[in-house]
Amino acid sequence: MEEELKLLEEKINQFVQLCHRQRAEIIQLRVQLAESASENKNLSDRHHTESTQLREQLAEANSENKNLSEKINGASSRLESLLTQFPDHNNG
Repeated sequence: MEEELKLLEEKINQFVQLCHRQRAEIIQLRVQLAESASENKNLSDRHHTESTQLREQLAEANSENKNLSEKINGASSRLESLLTQFPDHNNG
C-alpha cells in the first residue's frame, strides 16, 4: 500500500510540474500574442498613414496634371490662332 502511495505521490508531483510548465508556456504565449498584436497595430497605423499620404500625393499630381493640360490646351489654341494669321505657303 505504501508503494502505491509513493507511486501516486510521484505521479501527482509530475502532474503538478506539468501544470507549472504549461502555465509558464501559456504566460509566454500571452506575452508573444500581446507583442504581435502591438506590432500588428503599429503596422496598421503606418499603413493607414502611408495610404493617406499617397492619396494626398495622387490628388496633388492629378491637380498638377489638370493645370498643365489646361496650359498646354491654351498654348495650343494661341499657337493655332497665330498660325492662321500667316499666309498659307501651299497656296502662295
